[in-house]
Amino acid sequence: MLGDIVYWTEYYIRKKNVEAQPRGVLSDSLFIVSLCTVFNLLTITYIFEYYTGWCILQCLPIKSKMELSSWLYAVLLMLPVLVFTYCRYYNGRKLDRLFNNYERQPNKRRQLGKYIFLCYQIGTWGGLLLSYLLFKH
Repeated sequence: MLGDIVYWTEYYIRKKNVEAQPRGVLSDSLFIVSLCTVFNLLTITYIFEYYTGWCILQCLPIKSKMELSSWLYAVLLMLPVLVFTYCRYYNGRKLDRLFNNYERQPNKRRQLGKYIFLCYQIGTWGGLLLSYLLFKH
């Protein structure tokens, strides 16, 4: 499923950038997919905290956007997801193989992948917002 999300994110990023630019190691779609994954993990943790009464996220030393240490901890929180996503989908020729395999799939399967991508994006951002609004503790 994450392959569909990576494909469609990279597809829309490439479509937006009409100029033929060589794709670098640090792609915009890599950061978007990783950021959405981190937000989903944080949302699940936030809801888990609400129902169990545990304090997991409050123990994170991320307090202010003005503190350098908060930025360092945020990077350390996102780095494992970023490395996993890069190694799984962007390392070497993996993204090109994903594109070639995906473009050979039937049109119905591609439409299903686009639907999965849209539901994932709506669920990620909507779920983050709703969990913040509904599960305040």
